[in-house]
Amino acid sequence: MHTLVGLSVSPWSEKARWALDHHHIPFTFEEYVPLLGEPALRLKMRKVFGKVCVPVLFHEKQATGESIEIARFAEKNGSGKALFGVDRESQVAAWNERSDALLRGGRALVVFRTSDDEQAKEEALPSFIPGALKPMLSPVAKIGCEYLKMKYGTTAATTFDHESAMRDALDALRRGLEGGKSYLLGDFSF
Repeated sequence: MHTLVGLSVSPWSEKARWALDHHHIPFTFEEYVPLLGEPALRLKMRKVFGKVCVPVLFHEKQATGESIEIARFAEKNGSGKALFGVDRESQVAAWNERSDALLRGGRALVVFRTSDDEQAKEEALPSFIPGALKPMLSPVAKIGCEYLKMKYGTTAATTFDHESAMRDALDALRRGLEGGKSYLLGDFSF
């Protein structure tokens, strides 16, 4: 059995989950708790130094990170219609990079807005924390927001850059679907 470690609110985790489902790869989902869960994730990945992030798929004593790499693993080891294909690998990779730019921008804006909103900070705390304790733990959520800003190199000065990257990705998507196209690459793909 495979284990996918991710965040249920993460679009990257959702992309990985979707690819595993599409290729009929059985897996269990393990919720990752940022900051608190990092030491355990490092231990499980056998990665003491460097950046670690989710999603990560654990399989046969190996770890595969990044949603696109998990999708490639699923395509190689599962069944179902191809999501990549040799003839369009570079196109899929280009659209995935646009998607990632859009998602990074969205993550940055969410972290900034969460950091400035007391109710949002309480809602961002892990679900295992009882509701009555959440107002008292808002400073912990603030530390979590600051940690995410640091981890992903997100600063207030880059807000405009993130919004611009999101706008560029959405404009490219609009152009890619012009003429009533249902799929960017002609048919269903990653």
